Amino acid sequence: MNLPGIVSGIVSGLLGIYLLIVGLMTSNGFEEIIISIIFGLFFIGVGIYMLINSKREDEIEKVKYKKSVSPKK
Repeated sequence: MNLPGIVSGIVSGLLGIYLLIVGLMTSNGFEEIIISIIFGLFFIGVGIYMLINSKREDEIEKVKYKKSVSPKK
């Protein structure tokens, strides 16, 4: 796994959790609660996707490297 993908995923997930907690604590109306839930869940989802995708991209890079290094016939 590459480090930038892991760090970005963790930061995005923590930002989503922060938005959920602070948004729910400081919201005054129903609309603000809905908006904070939408943005919080969005950032949590992006963080999870980045963590999963960073491993997949690493595997793709390994395959590309093996093909470029292998001797051509």
